[in-house]
Amino acid sequence: MRLAFLMAMALVLFSGKTAFAREEGVYAVQPKHTALASRFETVFSGVYNLSNRYVSESGLALAGIYHVRENLAIELQGNWFLHRQKSELYEKITALSIGDVKNAFALVNYYRATWLVNAAFQWSILHGKLSFYDVVLGDVGIYALAGIGLMGLELADSGNGALPFQLTTPFGAGLRLHFAQHFGLRLEVRDNVQVLWTSQSSDISHKIWLTLGVAYVF
Repeated sequence: MRLAFLMAMALVLFSGKTAFAREEGVYAVQPKHTALASRFETVFSGVYNLSNRYVSESGLALAGIYHVRENLAIELQGNWFLHRQKSELYEKITALSIGDVKNAFALVNYYRATWLVNAAFQWSILHGKLSFYDVVLGDVGIYALAGIGLMGLELADSGNGALPFQLTTPFGAGLRLHFAQHFGLRLEVRDNVQVLWTSQSSDISHKIWLTLGVAYVF
């Protein structure tokens, strides 16, 4: 009787161990919506200038991106500012004499960007999956970017010897979301750093732009 009981207990333990081992070996594989390696992506965005508190500027941006790997991409982007809303303080400053305008606008960013063309590298710092209330499962990535470009400028005083365009170096970070095989969203913050050279001096500028756009991967 004791032998039969011990054999039954051994069988129960063996069966439980086998079932537990099988549970450990069960994995659910969730494929990515969008495999980016060796693929192209276009992004159409709205742009807003965050760095100038005296003038409200907004525009459009169009970017073409080639994904060398899942975590590395090359970008070519063009920006155009279309709308500009001046503040009351801006109007008062521009009503000053030419000499005063040159001194005053040194403090309030007396030149503004009208267009920008730049090339940049994008490195994915973090990428993975994002679940939205267990209804939608998408791919998410956080990336940093750096590059070089050419920016067109509108100058308050063209007699100071400054060129109407300058070299710029964009730095920034972004968030990309893909909830379908081809479509996604991108949110970016960029700091376009440049040196405005004139015949008398130079001035470092930081133009911080916020962009939100729709992406298509093909």
